Amino acid sequence: MRTVWEYAQLDWQLTSRRIQKSDPDYALLPQDEKEKWDEHSWAYYKWVEQHVTVRLPGEEATTSLQWQSFDASLRFTVLSKVQELGADGWELVSARDPETRVEVGRAGLDGVPVGTPIRSAFYFKRPKDADD
Repeated sequence: MRTVWEYAQLDWQLTSRRIQKSDPDYALLPQDEKEKWDEHSWAYYKWVEQHVTVRLPGEEATTSLQWQSFDASLRFTVLSKVQELGADGWELVSARDPETRVEVGRAGLDGVPVGTPIRSAFYFKRPKDADD
């Protein structure tokens, strides 16, 4: 028997945008977040979404979604997802950032998003026995 490798991929994307009270997503905010908005007289709310897609050999891709802004029950970090793969025997061999936009200047004062979207791809391998 010889050892061959199988490969996996984890894709991560972080996006943020501003919502205002006139935005339909305003209705999705929990009441306590709406109260904070009013209390602090915010001009907008920073809506953050995080997507992680894991592709394992022979399986359908699985996607997790997080609203980091307000739903603590769905929170995770990309590092925790990388560690889960490591616990299953996957070794991180490469990572790249195919798309990252960082805009500087009046950081958020003129309606320009700052620092998103961010996309990263992580590549893993682990040995797989083959009969050749």
